[in-house]
Amino acid sequence: MVFRCAIAGAGVAALALLRAASPGSTGSACNRSGTLMVNDRVSGAYSLTDASDGSARLEAVILARGRPGWAGDSPPPGAYEGPPPLPGGRVRLLAGGSAGRLMLVYERFAGIAWVGSRSVRMGTDNVLLVDRADSIPVIIGTMHITPPFAPAVSACAVQDPDALTNAITAALAGEPTVRTFLAP
Repeated sequence: MVFRCAIAGAGVAALALLRAASPGSTGSACNRSGTLMVNDRVSGAYSLTDASDGSARLEAVILARGRPGWAGDSPPPGAYEGPPPLPGGRVRLLAGGSAGRLMLVYERFAGIAWVGSRSVRMGTDNVLLVDRADSIPVIIGTMHITPPFAPAVSACAVQDPDALTNAITAALAGEPTVRTFLAP
């Protein structure tokens, strides 16, 4: 798996990642997100924040599968499919990235993952699997994983991006459903 991570934005969508209090915490949290290319058929995005103890916590991983090469297709300018605007000019706090024509983002305070303009309430889960991302996306399901992040290390304090992505990769690879989903 190849992961690309960013602290100030991700993908073409230029997503706002601000230091903000995470749900359930009293202090400020560091947020980190990025896009990932698993293979020629599966692409995705992830979002991390700090848990109440200050260590990194995986908020969401969205994995989307389509025909080979779909994620590299560039839509015409302004043709990305993403969450609808909020009334009154309010702004969504989104973390994630884009693949093909789709924005794959997590709306942290609402607990909603977005696959283009389709919302999925995540509840206690943090992994979303999506098929047919190159046409009309079909939600396969959600699940929960717990990557083995180092205790008391903030999401933004991780100096080695490979350590971060290796932890996410190991947690995903440990799930039989995800392994089957990722198979060619």
